[in-house]
Amino acid sequence: MTYLQSLGAQLSLCCRTVGFGFLLGIMYDLIGLMRTLFRRSRRRFGWDMGYALLAAVCTFLFLLTVNAGKVRVFLLGALTIGFLVWLLGAGRPFRRRTAHVVRCVQRFSAVLRARIAPFFCLPEKCARRCCARAKKVVKKSNFLLKFHKGLV
Repeated sequence: MTYLQSLGAQLSLCCRTVGFGFLLGIMYDLIGLMRTLFRRSRRRFGWDMGYALLAAVCTFLFLLTVNAGKVRVFLLGALTIGFLVWLLGAGRPFRRRTAHVVRCVQRFSAVLRARIAPFFCLPEKCARRCCARAKKVVKKSNFLLKFHKGLV
């Protein structure tokens, strides 16, 4: 059993970990894209926590397979470097393009909602009328039952 890794093995492991950090950065931007497409202030925290949990599980499984589960400081630094390379370098053009895509999708969905909304209003109006009628029937039946106590 070897207690220390050779320098070549450490360098290879460090390069793999930088690549994995880069992939975590890509995953961060993809989840950020989904978060902006489905904008809800209450769900924003859920998207962030979902990413954090997914990244933690993926990092654990990565370190488990590559380094037999041994967490080393230089591996955490390599993960951070890979993530920052994506975030500060390669990810900027991606985020610019995704901002344009998000605007286009939001415009398209607004037009689509405007075209489809009248079809959804009809069942809603029918449901309101039915609810109003049902309330009147219940109220009237309760009123009539009070006069005929012998029947109840």
